[in-house]
Amino acid sequence: MYHKRYNLNELIKTIEGFKKEGRKFVDLEKLLMDIGCDPLDFNEFYITNIRHRVRYNRDDYRDR
Repeated sequence: MYHKRYNLNELIKTIEGFKKEGRKFVDLEKLLMDIGCDPLDFNEFYITNIRHRVRYNRDDYRDR
């Protein structure tokens, strides 16, 4: 199974770079592009957290 690991020190450097530029806010697209996010990460997240819960926990959603 695909698992990309992100270096926390590199993530901190990226965020600190935004702060040095004087930014208080950054959009998600810019952040994901700068940290090198892979589309497979989104696919894995969708499969494990969204599709599985919707498919197998349907009764939980109907009771709410």
